[in-house]
Amino acid sequence: MKGELRRIKSINRYEAKTLLISILVGALVAPLAMSLPVVINALFDLASRITDLPGGSIWLIVPLIIAGLAVGLLTRKIAPEAEGSGLHVAAAAFNTEGSRLRARTVPFKYLATVITTGAGSTTGVVSPSALIGYSLGSSIAYRLKLEPDRVRTIGLCGLAAAISALLETPLGAAVFAVEIAYRNRILYRRFFYCLASSIVAFLISIVLRPNKPFLDIPGDIPSLTVVDLLTMIFIALAVTILCILYIWSYQYFHNRFIRMNWKGYGWLKPAFGFLLAGSFIIPVFTILKDLGYIGGYSGNLLPFEDLNISRMALVAVVLFITTALIAGSGNSGGLFMPIMTFGAIFGVAIASLFTDTAPVVFAAVGMTAAIATTLNVPLAAVVICAELFGLPAFLPAILGSLTGYFIGKRYVIYHEIKWSKLKAQ
Repeated sequence: MKGELRRIKSINRYEAKTLLISILVGALVAPLAMSLPVVINALFDLASRITDLPGGSIWLIVPLIIAGLAVGLLTRKIAPEAEGSGLHVAAAAFNTEGSRLRARTVPFKYLATVITTGAGSTTGVVSPSALIGYSLGSSIAYRLKLEPDRVRTIGLCGLAAAISALLETPLGAAVFAVEIAYRNRILYRRFFYCLASSIVAFLISIVLRPNKPFLDIPGDIPSLTVVDLLTMIFIALAVTILCILYIWSYQYFHNRFIRMNWKGYGWLKPAFGFLLAGSFIIPVFTILKDLGYIGGYSGNLLPFEDLNISRMALVAVVLFITTALIAGSGNSGGLFMPIMTFGAIFGVAIASLFTDTAPVVFAAVGMTAAIATTLNVPLAAVVICAELFGLPAFLPAILGSLTGYFIGKRYVIYHEIKWSKLKAQ
């Protein structure tokens, strides 16, 4: 009996200590993640002034190439883990022995993301923030001499806190962390620690950003008709197929950049990727800037009040191509926000052909279908959407997420992660 009591007390101390560390990590990660878009916006405002020169947005190619060269040198010579979007690095680290990333990943990933996105990239900040959060959390746990299992847990707490601080979706961020860590499984024994860290980050974000959320989502989802429901199903199918094409495109560019013979000049890859992407960004730079889809993705998800469908479809195509080129060539920028925006745009564009119902509901369907297809996190997609749009979006979110997951579950955008090998470990 005494032995059983000692075992229970030991478990309680273990859980209490882990919970306190997860709360601490949430409090540390939140301000760091929230500062990232602020710094990026400041740099982007500075870089975009070059478009005031004679010739206009054609000059944007200058900061893009400079940023590509800087990121190439940084990721090739100093911190290779800062290359790409970031989520794939966190997922791989979670599943490998030791389960942690070097503490220096935090400043170098931060710097690489600021340079990439601040120069005028169409990539986002959520995925890099998630890697920064994981790296900081796992480094703290390692410094506290915790065992590898708890290093994994605290790392996920940092990942969840970063997403929660940016999107203000504490439950969705916690679910996302445990879904992304080990594909097609949810690690519930780590979930509640992630939720605690996520809630702390959410509360800090409310204090530090009381009146201006990172992403402004309109509400007032109307009652749905049968035509609306059928339209949502069609949107979910269409967006899922488009996202599978996006996955193939990203993987194609990624593999092509790796296989090209750079003869010792591999650090030029990000600059070359930016050069190609710039040819698509520059003609629509003003539109991208007005919508907030460049330089950090802060602002409205969609301009619902003055929606120009043809213009938005053009923007979606540009996002499709440029984000695949920029991230695929090794620049440090996230795919989470572009994927989410891409799905929302196509959801609204397709719905405009069939119904006059308010577009916000169809944005929710497209957004969840896109997230579930590309990242294989169906539950997190639903919860994040419900927290962003409100509970009336729950049914549309479920339709989009289920469709994206069941059709797209064989695909994963981060193909460089060998999931079967990681699961075997």
